[in-house]
Amino acid sequence: MLRERISLCVEKLGMKRLENPIFYNSPIGIRFEISEPWGDVYCNGELSPKYLQETFKKVLTIYEGLPCKFDTLLWTIYPNEYNDYGRNFLENFMEITELPLPQEKYSEMVCLDYDSDERIEKISYYWDLRTNVININRLLEEISKADIGGFSELVSAIFLFDTNLNVLFHYYDDRGLDIVSEKRETIYPLYKNYNEWILDHDRENIDKVFRNN
Repeated sequence: MLRERISLCVEKLGMKRLENPIFYNSPIGIRFEISEPWGDVYCNGELSPKYLQETFKKVLTIYEGLPCKFDTLLWTIYPNEYNDYGRNFLENFMEITELPLPQEKYSEMVCLDYDSDERIEKISYYWDLRTNVININRLLEEISKADIGGFSELVSAIFLFDTNLNVLFHYYDDRGLDIVSEKRETIYPLYKNYNEWILDHDRENIDKVFRNN
């Protein structure tokens, strides 16, 4: 089962469970700043084409720099958060990614706030990318604008796994990207080649993990 495959990978990544922010829950990872330094998100009241182009270009460069073949995609949504129940979230996602219906679906009730007992439905959809071809460019483009006027159900909700090398790629929105790995040497080339894109706030901790490689 895909869910079991991901659970095993998450364990090997040093996490008790899959939980955002991914970077702070795994011992080996890199947090990249995607949106800077291109400035204004909007131009004349509309999303800036240059801003979107540059964020997409940057995240795609990092994606293509990985020595990975991502074999599993997980998309998580919380449909009770939204009032527009007539909107077909899954159909929209399938149109963006050009994927068929998910191979697996799992539903559970979870608490989003640790200080509250209120529970909300969480739905997880799983795709096997070994047998399905994804339009990764379109997906990354849509995530780039998901939090600034796009398909908001993509924000912090897309997880790409390489369960052979045990690498997780999590582009959460236009601001940043987390990549975590079981072994630091797997993602060390990213640390070396795109070091200037590392989020300065976390640079010191990232350097401690990778500088002695």
